[in-house]
Amino acid sequence: MSKTTFPSSPIGARRRASPAMHLAWVALAGLTLAGCNALTRLSQVGEEPTLSAIENPAKLQGNQPVTMPMPAPVAVQRQANSLWRPG
Repeated sequence: MSKTTFPSSPIGARRRASPAMHLAWVALAGLTLAGCNALTRLSQVGEEPTLSAIENPAKLQGNQPVTMPMPAPVAVQRQANSLWRPG
């Protein structure tokens, strides 16, 4: 019969990551935060955002108002003591 050997650590125990792996994860997290302008946005926490001026689009060059066809209005017939309205 063959002799079965078991690992020295109990089942379900997690191996501890090396310090180099911790440094790699911290560097990866730092690079992720550095992207997307996160550091600048974090420095502006608590400040009011810069707003653009309000412009009237009707005064812009080349502006054409949008017109949409509307359905014909339906006249409502009022009936005394009616709980339901047609339409």
